[in-house]
Amino acid sequence: MMRRSSDPSRRALIRGAGLVLGAGALAQASPVAAQGAPEAIWSAEYWARKGEVRLFIYRKRIGQDARPVLFLVHGSSFGGKSSYDLTVPGRADYSLMDKFATLGFDVWTMDHENYGRSSRTSGNSDIASGVADLVAATELVVRGTGQPQMHFMGESSGALRAAAFAMVRPERVDRLVLNAFTYTGRNSPTLAKRAEQLDYFRTHNTRLRDRAMIRSIFTRNHGNLASSGSVSYMFHKKGRITVPRGSIEEDRVFEVALEAGAEELTTEEEQYVITTSHDQLYAVAEALKNAGVTTDGQKFTFIPDTTVPVHEEAVALQILRLCDSLEEDDDVQNVYSNLDISDELLAKLPV
Repeated sequence: MMRRSSDPSRRALIRGAGLVLGAGALAQASPVAAQGAPEAIWSAEYWARKGEVRLFIYRKRIGQDARPVLFLVHGSSFGGKSSYDLTVPGRADYSLMDKFATLGFDVWTMDHENYGRSSRTSGNSDIASGVADLVAATELVVRGTGQPQMHFMGESSGALRAAAFAMVRPERVDRLVLNAFTYTGRNSPTLAKRAEQLDYFRTHNTRLRDRAMIRSIFTRNHGNLASSGSVSYMFHKKGRITVPRGSIEEDRVFEVALEAGAEELTTEEEQYVITTSHDQLYAVAEALKNAGVTTDGQKFTFIPDTTVPVHEEAVALQILRLCDSLEEDDDVQNVYSNLDISDELLAKLPV
């Protein structure tokens, strides 16, 4: 029987000398903060194009007045936001973007091709590609700020991208800060280890991820990685189809989905969610299509047999941080949880 429900359904560690050197190199460009109550930091998202590649760009600053622009260039492990705008509940000093925004900068970063929210392609996201990304992104920044020059700080391979960009577009660069970069790789244990996988890197556009890398996400978020298969029995594979609410009446969706063999219809704020057995997903989707029902998409998902209620704010924050960290990893496709947090508790958590 079909059931009907109305229930809503890295951190870049820049500390000590690294931050002191970066801030010191840019200190002369920072305006003196006015006395009084601190102003709120606001953020905005933008998109630039490099041919067919869409590039995600992110900005944080205070106020609307003209301020020196600082562009942060990420390395090879993480995208822009997870490198430079890490948010930790109860701590206000983890976001480098926030720090420089309070120092008076208009702070920008981006996800390079094949990172974060930018387009996925067959390319290897090499330094030349990164320079082309920066060319496209900085033109958008110039248009948005009216300032033809900006400061750049690049970390790791991002430092190489920023330095190469400065050679190609010197007219766009005021100050340049390069952090944790290597020119030749000589005497580097990490690069020597990577050289052992040279054939792999030549044929793949992403770094090989192993269990240890995923375990590190659990460890830094105070979790534990269980052995393979130890919790999968608690979830069952299901089909999920979403239908925009404004396109059709609920009763009509329920009728068509029921006749096609769906298991459940859930009404959310902006959509209906139809749940099916895994072997009926395509049949139900086809029935909806034939009935003229517009869908937003269909996919397989894993639904827990039972949920675990969480009542403590600290525990809820810890688990949500872990889920967010996993979802931000470029090699994690989906995250499933049996977490049950009430709307009342969610409303108390920091945004």
